[in-house]
Amino acid sequence: MAAFTLTSLLCALVPGPGTLIAARVLQGLSAAVMTPQVLSLIRAVFVHERDRARAVGA
Repeated sequence: MAAFTLTSLLCALVPGPGTLIAARVLQGLSAAVMTPQVLSLIRAVFVHERDRARAVGA
């Protein structure tokens, strides 16, 4: 989460489009690293299948 936050800040502060593209790539990579953690947390917290499906859908 810290990496995503830092790369988001980097995206806001970059001076040009080339640097922005590179920062967005890093931001996407950090988001991809967080995805399995979020999905496993949803699976652990929401016991009923219907609630879990709603949480994943949101």
